[in-house]
Amino acid sequence: MADFSDIAVVCCGTLRQELLRLKEEGFLNAAALLFTPPGLHEWQPQLRRHLLAQLERASQKAPRVIVVYGKVCYLDPADPSGDVNWLIEQSGVNAVRINAANCIDSLASKEERERIAAGSDIYWLTAGWFLNWRFIFKDYDRGKANETFRGHDKAIMLDALGVFERAAAEEPEKILEFSDFMGIPFEAYPVTLERLKELLEEAAGRLRQR
Repeated sequence: MADFSDIAVVCCGTLRQELLRLKEEGFLNAAALLFTPPGLHEWQPQLRRHLLAQLERASQKAPRVIVVYGKVCYLDPADPSGDVNWLIEQSGVNAVRINAANCIDSLASKEERERIAAGSDIYWLTAGWFLNWRFIFKDYDRGKANETFRGHDKAIMLDALGVFERAAAEEPEKILEFSDFMGIPFEAYPVTLERLKELLEEAAGRLRQR
């Protein structure tokens, strides 16, 4: 198991619960865990500001930093080549990004998602999307929600923490409310945190080879 004691982790809030679980389990003994607000890809200038600020904070906590973000979660409006990797370079911090396309890909690979989808057109979510959907989609009206979600057969939350099951037992109205907002069925698919652990270990290995 990798040692993260001299590494700080900066993560999008959509994976906050998963990272905290890895910390609780003793796997992620990072020097610091820092989070940006969830869903900032909807507000690119804010994503840039928050990510750079957390990278700076992280560099003060540890000599190495892992960034849990997808490459194209940020795209500079003035330069299409300006992605998350570019932001990390701009920060000057000794940091690497996990090798995943986005938060969804951090929990299930493309091949795994294709198997789960079984030919259906899926809108993929993590637990953080469900828990924070009112914030992430606060600028959505009915028209934008229809444009975003209605072309999909259903939404599936990759659930490594039993979030959907607890909500179904304790607050089922929250599931129905989110499904109604999207206008498509909403369900969960249980996954493990093994892929996320492997991605973090691989990133830590790259940092130590520098």
